[in-house]
Amino acid sequence: MGATFEDAARNHAVRLVASGTLPPTTLVDEWWTTRGQPAQVDVLGLAPDHRTVAIGEAKWQQRPLGNHELDELAAKLRSVPDPVPQPTFLLYGRGGARPEMLSERVLGFDIGAMLDI
Repeated sequence: MGATFEDAARNHAVRLVASGTLPPTTLVDEWWTTRGQPAQVDVLGLAPDHRTVAIGEAKWQQRPLGNHELDELAAKLRSVPDPVPQPTFLLYGRGGARPEMLSERVLGFDIGAMLDI
């Protein structure tokens, strides 16, 4: 179910671009690297100048995503193309993300929210 959920998260991120939540020229896909510290990023948003403007994690788990997942995602910023100073973090979980973590720069989505946009 993990790969399907990751695809759904990327599709949702594309709709976030269309709705204006993410910059209108953002290209959304996944990202892997084996250079340096290997990393896999489920959702990566790139600007036309190839700078990372959004980075996301998708986990098929009922427990809301928390600081652990956000810290892992922040660590992956070292592996992605030229991140902007304040990228948007996208947390996708079957149970969403812990509400106290959410802000203008940290967005969390459960399945219901993914289907609403």
